[in-house]
Amino acid sequence: MTPADKLRAWVAEEPSADWAPAAITAFGPALAEWLTEYAASLDKTAHPEWQETVAPRPLAVARAILGGAS
Repeated sequence: MTPADKLRAWVAEEPSADWAPAAITAFGPALAEWLTEYAASLDKTAHPEWQETVAPRPLAVARAILGGAS
């Protein structure tokens, strides 16, 4: 799974996250859109092995929400 795929996975799982009921109305849709757009950009502009290097912030956000280091 590439970093871009991981961003898409977060978007797919995001509504079921523990924090989602309250936070989703505030920033969930915009955050999901940002991560989806970033994933598409990574697919177009970066080799999968470089995606972690060129996009550390969106991946850190997705990891923090998912609670993992993958």
